[in-house]
Amino acid sequence: MSERSVIHSTIVLERSYDASPARVFAAWSDPAALQRWGSPGESWESSIECFEFQVDGIALSRFGPKDGESYVNVTRYLDIVRDQRSSRLVA
Repeated sequence: MSERSVIHSTIVLERSYDASPARVFAAWSDPAALQRWGSPGESWESSIECFEFQVDGIALSRFGPKDGESYVNVTRYLDIVRDQRSSRLVA
């Protein structure tokens, strides 16, 4: 029997967008806009089952190809500064 271990680390992702921080924040804080933002195209489907955009809130979504396996995304919001940033833990 082999042993498995998990090493926890921090990964920081940063992106630059040709839009104001307030506009990007609005897209990430509205479930309908977030669903449009994250959809890779017509051959995929997605659903947001829970969206609590607040510190310690949870967002749960499912996405995947229409003819294949779906994936589950769970997000916990760690820090939110309106129109500036949100920090989250994604699993």
